[in-house]
Amino acid sequence: MCECGDILRVSQILSRYSRAMDHRRPDDLDDVFTADVLIESFYDDDGAPAPLGRRLEGREAMKKAVAAFPTAYGRWHHLTVDHIVEIDGDTATLSAQFLTICSSPGTPSPLGSEFGLGAVLTGAAGYYDSALVRVDGQWLINRHHIIYDLRPPG
Repeated sequence: MCECGDILRVSQILSRYSRAMDHRRPDDLDDVFTADVLIESFYDDDGAPAPLGRRLEGREAMKKAVAAFPTAYGRWHHLTVDHIVEIDGDTATLSAQFLTICSSPGTPSPLGSEFGLGAVLTGAAGYYDSALVRVDGQWLINRHHIIYDLRPPG
């Protein structure tokens, strides 16, 4: 039987991941992923995940990808909900829904020009499906699947 503290620590991994992505702080991923993490992207093909062809192997590859994210579109925010955590000794799984939104200061606000703050645009939605291991007392993701609720065009 696991402790409630472990469930909270595993669940908070996605919060750390989201903030590292949103603020484009690749070094913060050292406390999220194992050095040999496998990150893969899929789309939901009528209930079955189908590869999107994007695959990153290793924390350093992910850190390079985060550092290269374009900033022209505004500020991204990753929102995660409905965390389902299962723990078995020093391994765990974490599944959660996500939504990404972009606060875009250059886009006219649908609320009217008097606000002048820009608009919030929907980015992507889907599920995170992660496997974690406990390393020196710290939970880290060693497999991270991103399953988008979309179909590629065509």
